[in-house]
Amino acid sequence: MHKHQTILGSIFLAFGLLHVIGILVLLVIFGFGSAVLFTVGAEEPDIPQLVKFIPAGFGVFISIIVAITGIPNVIAAYGLFKNRPWGMTVALIVGILNLLHFPFGTAAGIYAIWVYSNDREVTATRAMVI
Repeated sequence: MHKHQTILGSIFLAFGLLHVIGILVLLVIFGFGSAVLFTVGAEEPDIPQLVKFIPAGFGVFISIIVAITGIPNVIAAYGLFKNRPWGMTVALIVGILNLLHFPFGTAAGIYAIWVYSNDREVTATRAMVI
């Protein structure tokens, strides 16, 4: 069962890294949008100063939302890699949340639920043997 926990941890870590890459892409795209507005705003005095910051502000806002959804993946991966007692519980919760990210998150969520249920069966069997 430890093999499946490691695989699940790798999947969650990959999702977390994809969120980080997404954040960087968003910041570059919206930062470029603000740079374009600053360039155009230098030639057009009719554009208010606040409008120039809207793309960058929107990019930061979206990046914070992406970070909030990506951080639990990294926490679950850490718990699974370090074999913490709370790792499987967090992995189940994150897996259920990842079900909404079709198609890869859905597959990872189903796999997390399967790993969690099999881990509980193994733990229950060990407790009955002892």
